[in-house]
Amino acid sequence: MKRSVLLMLLCVVALSSQAQGNTDPKGKSVKKERTILLWGHIADSFTKVGITGTKITLMRPDSTVIDTMTVGYFDGNTRKIDTYYKFTIAAHPQKFIIKAEHPDYYPAYIDYDIKYVARNVYFDAPWHFMKKRVRRMDQQDHQLNEAVVVATKIKMVFKGDTVIYNADAFNLSKGSMLDDLVKQMPGVVLKDNGEIYLNGKKVDYLMLNGKQFFKGKNNIMLENMPYYIVKNVQFYDKTTDKSEYLGHDVEKKDFVMDVKLKKEYSIGYIANAEVAGGTDDRYLSRLFGLRFSDNTRISLYGNMNNVNEYRRPGRDGDWTPTNSPNGLIDMKRAGMDINIDDKDQRYTESFSVEATLYNLDYSTRTSFESFLPSGDSYASSENTSKSKQSSFYSFNSFTLKKPLFVSMSTAVNYNKFETNDQSRSVTFNADPENYGSTTQILDSIFRPSINTDLNSIAVNRQSNTTIGNGHQTYISNSIVATKKLSWGDDLELSSDITYRNSMNTSFNSYQLSYLQNSVTTDNQNKYNTTPNNSYNYNAKTQYTFHLLSNWSYLFYYLYTQSYSTELNSHYRLDWLNGWGYNSSHSLGELPSNRDSLLLALDANNSYTKHYLEHTHKGGFRMYYEKKENDKYTWFNIHVPIQQKNEQLSYQRNKLDTLIYLRNWLFQPDMTFIRRTNNFNREYEVHYSTEINTPDMAKMVNIRDDSNPLAIQLGNPNLKNTNKQNFSASFSDRIPEKQKFFNASIQVSVVGNQVANGFTYDPSTGVYTFRPENVDGNWNMNANVGYGNGIDKEKHWNYETLTSWNYNRNVDLTAVSGSTQSSLSKVDNHRIEEKLKLNYQQGALKLGVNGQVLWNYATSERENFQTVNACDFSYGATAEYKLFKKIDFASDLKMYSRRGYGDPNMNTNNLVWNASVGYSFLNDKMIARLEGFDLLHQLTSVQYYLNGQGKTETWHNTIPSYVMLHLIYRLNFNPKKK
Repeated sequence: MKRSVLLMLLCVVALSSQAQGNTDPKGKSVKKERTILLWGHIADSFTKVGITGTKITLMRPDSTVIDTMTVGYFDGNTRKIDTYYKFTIAAHPQKFIIKAEHPDYYPAYIDYDIKYVARNVYFDAPWHFMKKRVRRMDQQDHQLNEAVVVATKIKMVFKGDTVIYNADAFNLSKGSMLDDLVKQMPGVVLKDNGEIYLNGKKVDYLMLNGKQFFKGKNNIMLENMPYYIVKNVQFYDKTTDKSEYLGHDVEKKDFVMDVKLKKEYSIGYIANAEVAGGTDDRYLSRLFGLRFSDNTRISLYGNMNNVNEYRRPGRDGDWTPTNSPNGLIDMKRAGMDINIDDKDQRYTESFSVEATLYNLDYSTRTSFESFLPSGDSYASSENTSKSKQSSFYSFNSFTLKKPLFVSMSTAVNYNKFETNDQSRSVTFNADPENYGSTTQILDSIFRPSINTDLNSIAVNRQSNTTIGNGHQTYISNSIVATKKLSWGDDLELSSDITYRNSMNTSFNSYQLSYLQNSVTTDNQNKYNTTPNNSYNYNAKTQYTFHLLSNWSYLFYYLYTQSYSTELNSHYRLDWLNGWGYNSSHSLGELPSNRDSLLLALDANNSYTKHYLEHTHKGGFRMYYEKKENDKYTWFNIHVPIQQKNEQLSYQRNKLDTLIYLRNWLFQPDMTFIRRTNNFNREYEVHYSTEINTPDMAKMVNIRDDSNPLAIQLGNPNLKNTNKQNFSASFSDRIPEKQKFFNASIQVSVVGNQVANGFTYDPSTGVYTFRPENVDGNWNMNANVGYGNGIDKEKHWNYETLTSWNYNRNVDLTAVSGSTQSSLSKVDNHRIEEKLKLNYQQGALKLGVNGQVLWNYATSERENFQTVNACDFSYGATAEYKLFKKIDFASDLKMYSRRGYGDPNMNTNNLVWNASVGYSFLNDKMIARLEGFDLLHQLTSVQYYLNGQGKTETWHNTIPSYVMLHLIYRLNFNPKKK
């Protein structure tokens, strides 16, 4: 810790030295006259649209000219441009006359008086609203003859710190959506959950023409936005709204992906509809509508499908079995998004709402091995789950920009679910892999007469049938008010309030048989209810001093209070007469009166807990920001001190306890960002400390045996967990060669990590878990990526990504009868290499790709079998357009696995997908025939390893199918002005 603080202070001293005054050639200090910026904006008095070509004259009160310039502009790829001017003036009180002139407008004058400079670094003059001249009849427009320029379409360009992908340069089949475009962009990775990474850097959120669009729900835009309306896709670090208002980067910039529409779609209506049907009862339908204007945007969408799959043939061929969507999902979703920008730029309003219905069908088969000091334990299980879920979500955000900055957001979320699960499992004291697959082993164990050899290693078997339902309501409100003070500092007040209410109910029919000595059976009919209520609120005030040396100092105080209450009522209905095993009462049925139900209360495993936390946090933050023509520096150090007071009231049977905890927490963090070489080269360094207090419920000295095979104990001696995080990254790019390189490393070291240590009883298969603090856990991740266009025309390009992940995992294990638990230490190595080579010219696109993933795990503990497993794949993709009406796409890829403990997992899967499309009705209608997994090879298997054991799990996936799509698109474009 001392070294970390010393490092931070050295960085502060080094950067502070950069802020020293200038010196003359003899080394003597020279006082340089301070300057500040004077900003202003020009707009049409009626339309509020900027006026390009306007001449600005800055004059003194006696009309003496100081400086002149022509306005610059920013259009945001819409018709509503923002024209502005920027003068550099001396930093002292003075008066000005600012004149705006344009041939089509009457001159406009502004008198501006700077009375007090203090520590301000810029001033905003009032807007010039210019009135248009009345044109005479003899004034004619003179138009030039049209000139057609044909240029090679370049996929990717760099402009300062912005990466821009030209949508028209990519070969996409008709009917493709935005996700298809994103998947093809060099250096970009799109995850299944909608997360997007550019050269390893995660995108915080998506934007549409510079405005937020369903923030936090990337897939809505990715799956519903048609690619043909997109002009380009830009990645850049966006200054937050609050920083824009204050004129300083008081917050770390957000890394965003901004989708810019073609100008013909900047106002008007867009509608797309698609229906599809296929074999194995697969179906899909969706509708998307968008109305866009200079100041408003309204979008509506609906989606129904049971394919739970967004990947399409002909892309990267990324159909890796381990990444295949799990389960069968029948989904119905509808939503709306509204965005309003005040034409005078005083406020913005955003509202979104979404309703979703899910029917889910999951099946899993799992093989598990527990690492034990005296010989490992093994388990096989099979589970089928069917559930229904419905949810409603709404979010409203309002931002006031004048005369002060106020941001307010409100979210409401409601979820409701029903479940029906069936499972069976068996525990062994030796590896059962020689007796067949997981299903074959379970079938043998659950027969009336068990195979003698298999029975000799079987410890127990259990079966479960569970039905349940529940709901949850979540409401939150946040408000931030920031005021820029006249002397250059700023003051901020903020508060957050959240409320959560939930109720879960379940019925469980449970049978457990112990098989080692004599077969004894435990049959249970259980009923559980778990209502929960919680709230959280905080209030914060902060003051920031902005100095003239590019340094700022921030002081704040934050008060937080949290409260939650949970009542867990556990009933054993089998304790009632006539409610035992094979009774006439169906699962989900309850006694007719409450007195009978109370007789079935399992007091030992029922509890009530009330948790209260109130926290006082004060902090000091200083940051350094310097912007130059082609360079940028940001340094931030945060030094907080926090007093956390916690109280838990816990009642369980005869136990009634009250626990208090008071902690002083010190969690400093630091960030350094440096961009040079016209923003094409970037260095980032981050350091942070996290301290987590233990879950107080785990500190209650209890014994919970509601699950007879997984007994839970408490530990009153748990300590705080501390985590040190360090990361560094470097990226460089050469725009003219479309070349990029990036490298990063992340290291996390965890002290006193809470491990769920266990003791295992080999005779019964019972695990007794007890949380313990352990040391020695740490992990490191390193990535190197490189990409380049090969030939001069950039028809050929390649990308490579190499990553290495090391995880040192420490857990506790023991066998019944041991005097103490022993540490189980496992070293996990995961090395991955991805390589892509693509060719595109005109209507033809070809690609080859390969991937190798190596998992290697070792341990010094006895009887540990080294894990040496490898997944590798290789394949090709192709797309081609015929006669501008027909397009074809296909991918073929071999996926192989080697080195897994279960022989059934060491497989080869050759996956082939193909599609052909035809457009007609002037490209308004598209028909597409798509084949998914035509060779019936796709499966889903996942592998997980830690210090306590390893798990290999199979999931059900959507079956192979062929589907016919019909897509219709309709546009109402604005008339040219």
